[in-house]
Formats: sequence, C-alpha cells, structure tokens
Amino acid sequence: MSSKRPPSTPMRPLSDVPVPPPPYSEILEASPPPNPIISRVSTLIDSHILPHLNDSLTTALVLVPSNVTPLICASESSSTKDTLSFAFPGEKIVGFDSEDTPTVIRLVGADNRLDFWQRAAVIRALENELRGRFSAQGYKLVNNPPKAKSQAVNRIAGSKDADWKYVEQESLSSGEIRINVEISEVCLRIESEVGLYQTRNGKAIVVRMEFGMDEEND
Repeated sequence: MSSKRPPSTPMRPLSDVPVPPPPYSEILEASPPPNPIISRVSTLIDSHILPHLNDSLTTALVLVPSNVTPLICASESSSTKDTLSFAFPGEKIVGFDSEDTPTVIRLVGADNRLDFWQRAAVIRALENELRGRFSAQGYKLVNNPPKAKSQAVNRIAGSKDADWKYVEQESLSSGEIRINVEISEVCLRIESEVGLYQTRNGKAIVVRMEFGMDEEND
C-alpha cells in the first residue's frame, strides 16, 4: 500500500520575509545630531528678532553681542548676567536714515558673544533662516542690491556716513520682502551728565528687513 507524501510548502523568497525594525536606541544613534549653529540662530530669531518686527514698514535691528562692552551701559543695579541689557541715557545709533531709526537689542550670556556671531557662516545661517521662514509664509524674496563702496564711519556725532549704507533700492510691492544681515561697526552717540555728546563704537549684528506695501498705503 503506497503512502501519499504531504504536499511540500513552497519557501518564501527572502525579500518577502518581514524584517523587524531596529531597536529605538539604534534609531537615536543613527539620527544626525542637531546643528548647534542653526539651533542658536533659531533661538535668536524667536527671542529677539520676530518680537520686534513690523510687517508694514522697514525694520532695522541692531543686536549687540554680550561682550561688546563699549555699547553696553553696565548699571550698578545689575546683579546677574541675565539683566545686563542697559541702554545709555539719550543714546542714538548714527548712520541710519531718520525714518529708519533702528531698535537696539543687547544680548546676554556666553552663547551671544561676538566671537560666535561675527563668523561668516553664522551670519549667513541667520540670513538664510530668516529668508526661509518668510518664504514659507508666502513672501516673495527680493535680492539685495550690490553694496555701495564702503565708506569710513565718520566719528562726528550725528554723521550718517556709516559703512552699511546701500545704493538706492527699488520699492517693493505688496507681499515682497528684502532681508539683509551683516556684522557692522556701529557708532553710538550718547549724552553725558553735563550735556556733552560722546561716541562709542563696536561691532554688532545689523538686521534690515523691508516689507512691501500696498500702493494705496504708500
């Protein structure tokens, strides 16, 4: 009496065999570490740039690194590094047009020292991050015109011959934006207790943002 052999089960191709996912620890190890420059740039934008923007006109910000002491008035009332953001009495940044008076922001802490923010790669990352954020919001980015020949900063109080001035720019239409970020020598005019003007100079991050306006609002 012949016995029937059970039908053989065909072997599945190796490509069809499910592969279990790697352990979570391996996934973490394979993930690239966060870029420290981008992280600090994003913090600066969220904490010190976006809160001071006005999308209906030109915005100029002067961000003073934490160790540029000529541009920082250390008050006797300051007890911690977190509160070192004092302005000089009657201070004024010279070198900007009268209708483009900049907002001065004094940074604090070891993460905001000049040796970090004056690096070309950091300034480029800051401008690119700003451009990327506004592009994602639907703004049309307009490139900056070529820079005019550099002029020496005139140390006389009230001068407007600062070295970050640009050639005449075309006006922007609604929905357009022009962004420029650079490290510049800033001239700060202050008034002494006896009413005399003095000037102090130091490097700072200068952020200029121009928003296009509707023609009917011009």
